[in-house]
Amino acid sequence: MAKIYASSLMVKKFLLVLMGIMSISLLKAQADIVIGTGTTGNDDITFPAPLQDFYEGSRAQYLYKASELNAAGMGPGNIAAIKFTVTDLFTFSGTIQQYTIKIGTTATNSLGSTTWEAGTTTVYGPFDYVPTLGVNTFTFTTPFFWNGTSNVVVEICNGLPANTTDGLTHWSDNVAVPWTTGLSFNGSHTYRADNAGNLCGTTTTTNTGTQTTRPNITFSWIPAVACNGAPNAGTASATPATVCLNQPVSLAATGVTLASGLTYQWQSSTDNGTTWGNINGATTLSTSTNQVFTSLYRLRVICTNTHDTAYSNSVQVVSPPVPGGIYTINKGAATTWPTGTNFNSFNAAYNAIKCGISRAVVFNVVPAATPYNEQLIINAPIPNSSSINTITFNGNGAIITFSSSNTNERAVVKLKNTKHFIFDSLVVNANAGTYGYGFHLMNDADSNEVRRCTINTSTTSTSQNFAGIVINGSDAGLTTTGTVLCDDNTFSNNIINGGYYGVVIASQFSGGASGGNKIVNNDIREFYSAGTR
Repeated sequence: MAKIYASSLMVKKFLLVLMGIMSISLLKAQADIVIGTGTTGNDDITFPAPLQDFYEGSRAQYLYKASELNAAGMGPGNIAAIKFTVTDLFTFSGTIQQYTIKIGTTATNSLGSTTWEAGTTTVYGPFDYVPTLGVNTFTFTTPFFWNGTSNVVVEICNGLPANTTDGLTHWSDNVAVPWTTGLSFNGSHTYRADNAGNLCGTTTTTNTGTQTTRPNITFSWIPAVACNGAPNAGTASATPATVCLNQPVSLAATGVTLASGLTYQWQSSTDNGTTWGNINGATTLSTSTNQVFTSLYRLRVICTNTHDTAYSNSVQVVSPPVPGGIYTINKGAATTWPTGTNFNSFNAAYNAIKCGISRAVVFNVVPAATPYNEQLIINAPIPNSSSINTITFNGNGAIITFSSSNTNERAVVKLKNTKHFIFDSLVVNANAGTYGYGFHLMNDADSNEVRRCTINTSTTSTSQNFAGIVINGSDAGLTTTGTVLCDDNTFSNNIINGGYYGVVIASQFSGGASGGNKIVNNDIREFYSAGTR
């Protein structure tokens, strides 16, 4: 049989044709999905601006709803890149330093003004980037799989870490990117600052720009293949692991089969997995639900082509019981709640009532275990507390002491937006440290009572860092007024030793005044400036 030889030229031509066919196939598989219809956008100093350089650092998040993506023809698949179209460079010069893109999914339907969406993954950068007129494409280092049902969060941040101290100029102008205005939800959230370094990890949430305005974007999308056979339901997670009743729980799953034709359903069980029920509306890979009882959660995944079903692991979220009745605080013994009635610290007792109380609660403090070295900061109302369902700490002469070096947390006991607490016969030592208030009330702390207590603060300092009892409008300033609104609190039969002032009540008359507070039969001693102010 004759042998057939192919020339090297023929082989090369064949390979080129094959590569061309593969390229055409890939091009057909990838589509550009455009979200946003606006034709004008930000100027050189305004926001939202996804290619910003008017400030030295920024963090921004943009929300694109699944309904928008689906309507544009996008389903499950990989997002390989995003694109922004630049219509004007203005006077931009230099680079956008450490430009970073992150992406993630969320069940949130509107971005907050005081929170950031968690769970985004870095897919581009950090790179120093120079924008150009026209389409600017940002190809992801690893494609991001979108399940076709969850809302998408695109996060962009930048900033040079050294710009906090080097004294150099690291900003020029924003470049124009068209945006869409008048959204029915908050589609953007931007924080920007100078001299703050790289802001990719900032927790500051102050917003700049209109949140119902959002940059137009293009997603480079590769459709997923259809599922075939039993899917993988992945690993479920729930946060937080402990939550009060009727509070939200965030559910998510990772490692789920990447394919189209999958349906998702979150389920819950309140009998330790014996029976399961569907959670209404929880049909995406990530979702949120309100906790009704201590529950197990899992994800059910179905391949609609074959009707094969898979379940993730189950994850438990605990809702603790709510106290009611009489308990002890004894640091010489272990906390036995909820099976017993003892707490080994004031803060352990407070943690037990954060979810609420069923009736009046009394904590009898064991004085033999003193001193209790801790700071008690109560910063929210206790559910179901009232003038009848009060929360009482009977000190029985026990000592609680704390030495503060934090200007914003100066008190041994601080009540912030807190009501119906009673402190009786407690010795409060605030006479060491840089700052020392005995009790500090602010931000609408109402109907609380401090009686028969001994409050010791500095008897030698001439600083306003020390005082016995303070009602004011600031964490840090002793006589700062403002919106205080602390009403109907009673301080009676206490001994107050030291302080710049023994007792301070400071508030503005218009819109922030405090009223109905009673200071009765207190013995105020060894103050520096005045007993009361």
